[in-house]
Amino acid sequence: MVEVIVFLKSHENALISNPTERLHGAVVKLLARRLNIEEIHGPERARFCLSPIYDVSLNMVRRFEKNKKYLFRLASTNHKIRDSLLLQLAIDPIVVLENTAFEVCEVLSEELYNIEEPATDTLYFISPTTFKVSKTEHLPLPEPTRIAKSLSKILNCEIVLPAIEDMCVRTKAISFSHHVLIGFVGYLKFNEPLRELAYLHFTGLGYSTARGFGSVLVRGVHPNEKRIKELHEKFSILEKKRCGN
Repeated sequence: MVEVIVFLKSHENALISNPTERLHGAVVKLLARRLNIEEIHGPERARFCLSPIYDVSLNMVRRFEKNKKYLFRLASTNHKIRDSLLLQLAIDPIVVLENTAFEVCEVLSEELYNIEEPATDTLYFISPTTFKVSKTEHLPLPEPTRIAKSLSKILNCEIVLPAIEDMCVRTKAISFSHHVLIGFVGYLKFNEPLRELAYLHFTGLGYSTARGFGSVLVRGVHPNEKRIKELHEKFSILEKKRCGN
């Protein structure tokens, strides 16, 4: 289980209409320099979750200012994804989105976590999350049966979720080149903990987790790295504030 936070600065002022899509393309290109493409896109690919780009206040952004700091998060159950990304960024610390260059100025990485099992009862959806219903339909709601189905598929065993105790979500969209896809952000709390939820912290949840959707933080998953832990706390507070809590 691994997690990376990448901080970067823009070389110029820029408006990028689809930064999440551009980030996905840039990260896949970086990984492809170290990994076989089948390990990224094939049926046996290493699962990873890539967030949108946030400003330091943790708001998703499309407008970038010169020399201002931004960040994105990548999490995975596979160390090769993390290691390949870090190695490539060490060799060439430039990420190009559309025609705008961003310089990587700092990277935080973690692979040691303490799972506080009695606390694993809440999911924080820090990027828009949605579930694919059909080829043309998506469901931007935290439907328990679909959450259970996704988690069961990840763990290759049947998972039964506890009952929902509290929930507050809001819709939020991500723009792509030719369409806009709507998901939900916020939080979902169950009436009792479930240790297996911790896996979603590293795999994400729902549709297109490698393209900015479905980034999830799980209460009770504590990284040893102090600054990553602080970012988790800031993200969770933000999702509660969306709902006035």
